[in-house]
Amino acid sequence: MATAHDIGSPTAGASEVDAPASTHRLRLRLKPPTYDGSYATFEEWKYKFSAYMGLQDNIFPQLLSRAERATTVLTDAELLGAATTLEEGEKWTQLCQNLKYILINITSGPAATVCRQHQDAMGLEVYRQLRNRFAIPVGTRSIGYLTRLLKPKFDNNDFEESFSTWLFELARYERDNNAQLPDHVKKAVLMNEATGPLQQHLHLNASTTPTYAEVRTTVMEYYRTTTAFSRLQQQSSSSVSTILEDAQLQWTLEQHTKAKEKEKARTKEKDMAKATKEKDTNKEKAEKAMEATAHTTKEKSKENNNHGTSQKEETKVTKERQKTCLAKKKRESNSVVLQMWPTKPHGKGLPNSGVQYVRDTTGTEPRCNSTMVRPKQWV
Repeated sequence: MATAHDIGSPTAGASEVDAPASTHRLRLRLKPPTYDGSYATFEEWKYKFSAYMGLQDNIFPQLLSRAERATTVLTDAELLGAATTLEEGEKWTQLCQNLKYILINITSGPAATVCRQHQDAMGLEVYRQLRNRFAIPVGTRSIGYLTRLLKPKFDNNDFEESFSTWLFELARYERDNNAQLPDHVKKAVLMNEATGPLQQHLHLNASTTPTYAEVRTTVMEYYRTTTAFSRLQQQSSSSVSTILEDAQLQWTLEQHTKAKEKEKARTKEKDMAKATKEKDTNKEKAEKAMEATAHTTKEKSKENNNHGTSQKEETKVTKERQKTCLAKKKRESNSVVLQMWPTKPHGKGLPNSGVQYVRDTTGTEPRCNSTMVRPKQWV
């Protein structure tokens, strides 16, 4: 039968201080870790589950730890007996019921079978049965831990993580066995598993670094410095790459701007050439139109001149005809006068006529002299 010391103590059962609002919100947001009954993952699950239950109530980690150390079946009577007051006992009983319901909901596979087998037991007893069923015994676990400790696998790409894991397993091994691993063993492990310049440095300075703590500090400082230097190189190369990319981008933008300006200049030249060509074409058309107009005007002027000349010639011909007609009419009238008024012969002329005819030297026709002699009998 478990004693009160196995379950809890008056100090452990002190009244719980009200949790702040932030803790309450975190409690509602987080989900409990699940467990499927795997031996390899029990220790990790137990660690996370204890932390999660501590968010629900700060007495849970202590209750779970004491349940692990119990060697007999745990009951509600023993839990009430370990409480200092009735109210505290009732609260612990309710917390144990909540613990059982949570375990039933987060387990699967073989772990769920264990919970079903002890469904009538209190929550701490169900947890104790899970621990007894799936926790690797200390002896066996210690052998496994020691194997990994003596032959660790340090990842040079992530040395800090792998070295921290090795230190955690070392502390767990020493805690489970209540004994420290000898320093010379730990020194030998670090010297054998180190590589490159670090291993050479440890071998050369083995006589000047007699303790494990000094070797551990040397290893950590070496990888910390190497990592920092690598990050600086990456940042420098990244900065150089960024500068090169910026320069390339700027050059590309300049080339694009120049190409755009050239294209704009070519377009402007084409527009100017087109405008000049249109201007020349319009000028040629205007000149042709002016030439056509001048030619038309000249033709019209020529036609008008020809028409005027024709009119002049026609007028001249008409005048000549009129003159000829007048001369003809005058000759006819003279003939009539000669017949009507006979005159005394005077000079060369017709007999008994007063008209003197003079022969025209240019022609054959006689020309009548204008001198008319009146007959003597008319005086």
